[in-house]
Amino acid sequence: MVVVGAAGYMGVTSDSGSDLTDAAEPSVSITVVVAGVRVEKSLVTDAFPEPAVALSVDSLHDEPVTVRIEETVPASVALADRGSGDWEAVGGGRIAWTGRLDADEERVTTYCVDADPGELADLHAPPTVDSVRPETG
Repeated sequence: MVVVGAAGYMGVTSDSGSDLTDAAEPSVSITVVVAGVRVEKSLVTDAFPEPAVALSVDSLHDEPVTVRIEETVPASVALADRGSGDWEAVGGGRIAWTGRLDADEERVTTYCVDADPGELADLHAPPTVDSVRPETG
């Protein structure tokens, strides 16, 4: 498990499936399938000190792929361009996760946002799968 941080958010990535989101019932759940990758985004507001967004990323490919997902976070959250680990601030109120998935692998990645409850609607948007690159070898 890797913990990363930047001003206003933190993220956690786990290879162990959905154990990070089992603590509470999500208030919002959205699933998209893009280029052979299924991403389920869940907003959990009662399990952590700040609202948490969990993304379950599931490869439907027969070979390893590298996936990049971008998320928009509330405008009031100041993100410094000093991300580390799998999450990074990319500017314009956006953060991005890049990870390698083996064939049929599922990974859960979570980030928390310290924002006013009225700004949580910004987190209800579907996840954006920015790219899926199969490994060639």
